[in-house]
Amino acid sequence: MQLHPSIQPFREALLRLVYPASCPLCEILLEITEAGLCASCLTTLQKTAYSFEDACSSQRLEFLDTAWALYPYESPAGEILSAVKFYRKHWLIPIFENALREFAAALGAETGYDAVIPIPIDRKRLFEREFNQAELIAALVSKHGKIPLKKFLKKARRTFSQSGLGKEERQINLFQAFHLSRSKTAAGKKFLLIDDIFTT
Repeated sequence: MQLHPSIQPFREALLRLVYPASCPLCEILLEITEAGLCASCLTTLQKTAYSFEDACSSQRLEFLDTAWALYPYESPAGEILSAVKFYRKHWLIPIFENALREFAAALGAETGYDAVIPIPIDRKRLFEREFNQAELIAALVSKHGKIPLKKFLKKARRTFSQSGLGKEERQINLFQAFHLSRSKTAAGKKFLLIDDIFTT
């Protein structure tokens, strides 16, 4: 049943009365007009966002043409992603939607990708977490960039958590950890790989 737009604010007010929502960063109670973050923390997040030009990595990466990171992995973006990954707060992902919309718009003008592909997680982690955060992010890029989302990549084996590992250990950890499920379909295509964190 679809509620009339004029009723929506009253519904939200009633829900907040019964289930108060707080900012995941500073923990103050959110106003009815606020979603995800309080206005102050949202402003801080927006200030830390890279421009499209600055988001492009200067590193030379084997097998990748270009790489982007929309935020530095520090507070507040790092805290939000940690809450998503380790405390299963997937509802925080839409906090990044405006930045992802702008990224997708800039991307569409620059390049022509055939599909958006989220980096997969193994079955055990998916069962424990109940979602793949990279897939949630990829869905927003796909939506705003009008690029199809495809799950061509599969996790071939379980790996250790990358956090706490050095550069060489991370490379060994991920060696042959993924495989392409539709190699013939993917041949000659250009893909945008999406993950939640871009590190070594």
